[in-house]
Amino acid sequence: MRQIMLLACLSMAAAFVPVRAQSTTAPVQPQASLRYDIPAGTLDQALNHFAADAGITLSIDGALTADKHSSGLSGSYSVPDGLKALLAGTGLEAVATLDSGYVIRLATAATITTSGTVLPTVTVAGHRAAIDEAPPLYKGGQVGSGARMGVLGNTAVMDTPFSVTSYSAQVIENNQARSVADIAAMDPSVRMSSARSNINEDLTMRGFSVSSADFALNGLFGLTPYWRAPLESIERVEVIKGPSAALFGMAPGSSVGGVVNLVPKRAGDTPLMRITTGITSNSLFGGHADIGGRFGPDNVFGARLNVMHRGGNTTIDGQSTYQSLGSLGLDFLENNPSDMARTSPHPVALDHP
Repeated sequence: MRQIMLLACLSMAAAFVPVRAQSTTAPVQPQASLRYDIPAGTLDQALNHFAADAGITLSIDGALTADKHSSGLSGSYSVPDGLKALLAGTGLEAVATLDSGYVIRLATAATITTSGTVLPTVTVAGHRAAIDEAPPLYKGGQVGSGARMGVLGNTAVMDTPFSVTSYSAQVIENNQARSVADIAAMDPSVRMSSARSNINEDLTMRGFSVSSADFALNGLFGLTPYWRAPLESIERVEVIKGPSAALFGMAPGSSVGGVVNLVPKRAGDTPLMRITTGITSNSLFGGHADIGGRFGPDNVFGARLNVMHRGGNTTIDGQSTYQSLGSLGLDFLENNPSDMARTSPHPVALDHP
């Protein structure tokens, strides 16, 4: 009985052994050349004529061949060579499909020949930014499109890892600001923590104290006045909020709430002479002179002079205030032929390496 069962199992296993079918298809022979006499005309007409003569299926996207011209085809060609000759210089190629047909598509970079379409020359113009050059203003001229972010240099607002606002000279003038606190306090997360009558002006940024001694000039600490930083010689007030010591280094007073960076004025191409007078009260007067211009060969040298004096009695009996400022900004505009073309005047500071 066991022998009968064993023979039955072997018979069933043999029934499921796969048998490899022998191919009766002949090897694919190279396509023979045929004689073609296709007149010049549109590329669509030439391809349709070729497909009919060659007896092949040709798939064509009309959007690819629209407005393209063919010089025709005359002579003996195989199907691949004939399609290649018709498509030369069109940026298209013919690719064989599984059903022995062909489809027309855009040529890849590897198959584009030197006879393809040549794109027009593209000229890129730019300039090399100065070390203290402020980023361009947004439309309206109120705030800058970027700020100096320490070791990152001038960085666009959208690429800055901190919350930053760069107030322009137009904002300073429109608000008749007399000190940095008048501008920085425009930010809702910044307020002045010392009285206007104090000799110093301290800020509170996001709940942390930032003293006037920790203001930066062009990203460097220790260059601004210790007590108050007047704005008559300042082009931008950049307010950077957050733990920015990773970019600027630790401030001298160990402020961690953020950084107030001041960008000084530089001479522009248009000569400037502006005299401004101000009256704060019936006994407090002041005046400010802002003079700048460029000179020398191709205006490579620039100078910007700011002089200010303000003084008189305050609203507090027995108290008076006096402020004087003198600032001279000199710069040299590089004129290196190897640099890219400059689209607008941008001075290079003397401390440019």
